[in-house]
Amino acid sequence: IDDDDYPETRLSPSAGGNFVGQVRIQLTVSEPSEWTRYTLDGSAPSETHGETYTAPIVLDRTARLRFRSRSLSGKLEPVRSAVFTVTPQLERLVFDSEARHTGYLVAQEDKRTAMVGTGNMLRIGAVAGNGDSRAILHFDTASLPDNADISRAFLEVALHSTAGDPWAGGRTIAVDVHRGHFGYTRALHANDWDARATAEDVARIDRFAYGSGNSTDFSRTGLDAINKTGVTQCRLRMTPGPNGETGACLMLAGGARARLHVILASPQ
Repeated sequence: IDDDDYPETRLSPSAGGNFVGQVRIQLTVSEPSEWTRYTLDGSAPSETHGETYTAPIVLDRTARLRFRSRSLSGKLEPVRSAVFTVTPQLERLVFDSEARHTGYLVAQEDKRTAMVGTGNMLRIGAVAGNGDSRAILHFDTASLPDNADISRAFLEVALHSTAGDPWAGGRTIAVDVHRGHFGYTRALHANDWDARATAEDVARIDRFAYGSGNSTDFSRTGLDAINKTGVTQCRLRMTPGPNGETGACLMLAGGARARLHVILASPQ
């Protein structure tokens, strides 16, 4: 291999990734070249080995792509590689919230500061003598295929207890979605209480008396906010009634009792 002036072959999608159904791979060379060759069996392409690239590669299985090019002057590029994980078309994925990164935030009276609460119970709403509480749910959604077309998503939550009637006056729980974590680390921060979300008011959770309840389907902006390469966080907050009713709260079960359901569109 020559140490300098060899062509550079660029890959799209870059660095491989997770895909559903199939993925279309393109190789582009930085300069005119004698050939570009690739393999999908882990072996190294060479002067005499590998497929010659002439059109985008359509891959419908998991494979390690290895590729290189040779310039018109005979400079040989080092072998480059990327892993593409291709799974059959999925219909639904369910993500449990991660208990160690899940909790609730209690605003002080001035709503300029908040206290962080942790544990398996998530408090939402307000009761006399306590500030308005909002819950943060943390999901690792990196296993979603990079090319997944999300058609629906909703939250499933489990009721633990209530103080007063949190649903009085037509109140509901509003859902905000953030791509990544609201704060600068995965740990909960007081500023998460009112930090800007990637998408706000994407769904609601209406009255349910016991057991589990589901949110409405996420809006289009909510679906677009789901992170296919890392963390997705959801913030749950009680909306005031038409007359500004407050003074009641509920406790939801955290950890694996709070789930994000993601439904993928069928391939065309």
